[in-house]
Amino acid sequence: YALLAGGLLLAHALSFGLLFYERYEAASSMLMTNLEQDVVVAVNLLDRLPPEERVDWLPMLQRRTFRYALGDAAFDGGNTAEPLTGATSREMAGTIESALGPRYSTRARQVSRDPERFQVQVRLHDGASVVIDVQPSVMPLAKWLPYVLALQLIVLLLCAWAAVRLATRPL
Repeated sequence: YALLAGGLLLAHALSFGLLFYERYEAASSMLMTNLEQDVVVAVNLLDRLPPEERVDWLPMLQRRTFRYALGDAAFDGGNTAEPLTGATSREMAGTIESALGPRYSTRARQVSRDPERFQVQVRLHDGASVVIDVQPSVMPLAKWLPYVLALQLIVLLLCAWAAVRLATRPL
């Protein structure tokens, strides 16, 4: 029984691990794509708006992982510029810079390492500054997922026990 149950548990754990990895990769890819598209739209919108109307649009442009602020003070914040240290921060800042292209001047700085957070300052055509404050994170796991996994493991063990009982009954 232990050999069959152990094999099935190992197969189940490997399947779950691969599924979780694939979900993480898909969520990361979606995060990067959404960031790229949203930032381009937001910066272009803010660049075309009159300066006095920009602040009214900021709450509508905010997302779960990033938000916008106006002005150089939002970027400097009294801190010295710290270069990006995290791989995710560097990749996301690079995505923002390449998405905006040469039309906009950008510079990035690390705000914190744990949790990872960084800012990208974008200079608009009228000289105003927009700061994109990014805290990268993928979608969290559903709260019900551990319960479903536990239920699957219980069903798996019960089925393995029933199969072993059925196979050894004639003996």
